[in-house]
Amino acid sequence: MLFGSSTIQHLLADHRRIREYLEVMLDHKRDNGSVKLAFAGVLPLFISHNHREEKVIYAFLESQGEDLRRMAIEGDEEHAILDGLVEELHDFTLSSEEWVLKAKIFAELLGHHFDGEEREMFPKLKKILTDELDEKLSAEYNGRSVKQTPPLSSVFH
Repeated sequence: MLFGSSTIQHLLADHRRIREYLEVMLDHKRDNGSVKLAFAGVLPLFISHNHREEKVIYAFLESQGEDLRRMAIEGDEEHAILDGLVEELHDFTLSSEEWVLKAKIFAELLGHHFDGEEREMFPKLKKILTDELDEKLSAEYNGRSVKQTPPLSSVFH
């Protein structure tokens, strides 16, 4: 269904990497330390993915008709809610139990956000992508121009 789009494959690859951490965070058999380590691991992936998705994918979708514009706005709003939870998780006055509960809520909401994108947004995005546009968005999402690849250090800032 979604094969053939480099852009969507990169988005799905990010989702898969992030979901591995979310599974640990949501595993009730894990101790609080494991949840905290998983959060520390997922945070840079989450921040990078959200930033690139907002700047490239959502910005593109906002110009593609009302339905896709609505999806982009909804995605931006969900990102804002998740960002708020991240801010709360940086509150060192939270008890360990309170912190873990918020972290689990973060993981649940992020998983739900990914499910919605994969089920609704990605198929609609794929329908409007030409090969050239797919190459352009994929390159922008990955932090490079279509013609050249920047040094590795500039991709991970």
